[in-house]
Amino acid sequence: MMEMVDSHGLLDIRSSPEEWALNVHFSISSSSGGGRGKSIEIAGSSVNGLLLGLFLSNGYMRVEEDNLPGGLRCWTDIIEPVCITLPTLVTMPEVASRIFFLVEEYLAPPRSERKEAFLLHHPSLREDQSVDLGIMSSGNLLFGGVAFLTTFVGSYNEYLNSSQIVELQMLAECLLEKLEQDVQKRKRRVKTMRRGLDQDEVDEAMRGDMYLASQKLVQTITAVSTERSWIHLGMPPPHSSSSSSRQTNDFAFHTGVLPSAEIFSKPCLRELRGSWVDVATRRQSVKASMAKAAKLKIDVFGGAAMLDNYSDDEEDDPDDHVPGECPQSRIPSGKSLLMDPSSLDLWVIDLLELARQWTLVDHALFCAIPPSSFLKPAWAEPRHLMSASPIRAFIDRFNSASLWTSSMVLSGETPEERAEKFHMLVTLAGHLESLHNYNGLMAVLTGLQQGCISRLRETIDLILEEDREKVTSLQKLMAGNKNYQTYRDALKDIEAKMASSHRGSIVEAVVPHLGAHLAELSTISEGNPEHLPEVPHLVNITKKKLMARSVMQLSKLQKLRYLLKPVRLVATVLSRSLDAHTKLTAAESSESARRLYELSLLREPLVVAKAREEEEETHIRSVEQIYAASPTPVAKEKNKGIFGGLFSKKKSR
Repeated sequence: MMEMVDSHGLLDIRSSPEEWALNVHFSISSSSGGGRGKSIEIAGSSVNGLLLGLFLSNGYMRVEEDNLPGGLRCWTDIIEPVCITLPTLVTMPEVASRIFFLVEEYLAPPRSERKEAFLLHHPSLREDQSVDLGIMSSGNLLFGGVAFLTTFVGSYNEYLNSSQIVELQMLAECLLEKLEQDVQKRKRRVKTMRRGLDQDEVDEAMRGDMYLASQKLVQTITAVSTERSWIHLGMPPPHSSSSSSRQTNDFAFHTGVLPSAEIFSKPCLRELRGSWVDVATRRQSVKASMAKAAKLKIDVFGGAAMLDNYSDDEEDDPDDHVPGECPQSRIPSGKSLLMDPSSLDLWVIDLLELARQWTLVDHALFCAIPPSSFLKPAWAEPRHLMSASPIRAFIDRFNSASLWTSSMVLSGETPEERAEKFHMLVTLAGHLESLHNYNGLMAVLTGLQQGCISRLRETIDLILEEDREKVTSLQKLMAGNKNYQTYRDALKDIEAKMASSHRGSIVEAVVPHLGAHLAELSTISEGNPEHLPEVPHLVNITKKKLMARSVMQLSKLQKLRYLLKPVRLVATVLSRSLDAHTKLTAAESSESARRLYELSLLREPLVVAKAREEEEETHIRSVEQIYAASPTPVAKEKNKGIFGGLFSKKKSR
């Protein structure tokens, strides 16, 4: 008998309990709940052993506690982490090959021949008569495999890319075709099963239900594939509801592509959502919609275009409120929403409204990142290899916002003007923090902490004390100590409040500091081996649990929505300012940093800065001498605080 194998072993995943136990590794850990003592966890497993446990857990036969190595509870605990990280463990064709092996075993030979072939392949079962061969039957495993794939695609399809969906769809359709041919020969169907039936009768009776389960799998995959097709067309799926404009549409988020001009036509296609329309009708609708905004210069490939995801209503009427708690837009008096964005000065815009539109665009860019992108640390690759990636667009916006912040401070020609710009940026950072836009907040703080800013001693001397305190508190919040522990604690508090409170708050979403989460994923990926060192043929399940927990947190944050009204004019002005600082290569970034430092030297020459540093050192030494003998050196600590953190004294080059 020829054995069929691939990189993960035999295509026949069936095995005896003894063989199965050799392919699963357990660890004992203390329970966090207290009082429950220690628990057994699956630390490693082969791919075949993992799929066997998942298929058995979903089979039509009841699984007892002693049927699974380690018990039923430890297998239940890994279902969600394994479903999230399954695309990193095994390819969909490799899963399909095991499913089709079970199909051939289930349909082709009579029961007696199947049993003999199975015992020939697993001779250890001949001596163990106590083993229940029923749960290892090809029919039970095949039914469990189909049920598992249905749950996997229905509940965790966001972690699959489009090609993997197509591969699963081909698997399901081929499986359904094979079972349909078998059903034509056997009309017998039994919908309720009783324990104690002969295994031949069980297999025979389940053919009809097997066919129904396969039909459900095909329907589930088809629904997911169709929904993604609507999304890529820039249109919501027919079953989506858009009666309330306060609730944003999800159709343009998990796309993996940036939106195009066609998304702008979405309001005019509302009446066409129930059925497909011909190309000519769609084109006419697009033209009618775009004619409505002929005078508005929209950068459809920039951040402002992402605001189409947030509302079906245009901002023609400033008194047209979004239902609910959505606040009124704070537009400068005497300014029209249809004016040319290039004629509007960024700093005449209310800073709170600027922070709102910044947050909406950042959140839309964050939601456009497919969760499957977080499973592989591709963000560390060169930029040209992922230039069209949504995660790259999000990183570019962060970097451009940091450079923009530094250049805004240096745009002031006098220390007073630079201090005023510094004050406005600190106020903007405070609004971003109140809106839970931690990515924008960190970008502003990064720009304020650059060497070209921290060396401006004349400017720093003019900064208000409340601005100093605000910057210090924000720096503590976003500090990278202990894996951004303070930031993560704040994130947990926000998630807990959102889970316990009812809808209606303006801030019901979070834009995370993606750099902290990507760093954590990189640490997990690089700091943990893919396979267990002591058992090299077993996959490290503990690593997959850690990755799943981090990715799942980001995925949950993508499902939250802000109750804010988009203002395309403000978002376009901001995006154009940030896009001017987007650098495509490391050389361009270095050149930009060099020019900013040269501009800093031009604003405050090195000689003047060095003289002021010497003067400050002399003043500090005199203060230390006066209070050296004081039992409570309050003044000394106060003086230390003034020059701590962002305002620490920098040595000249």
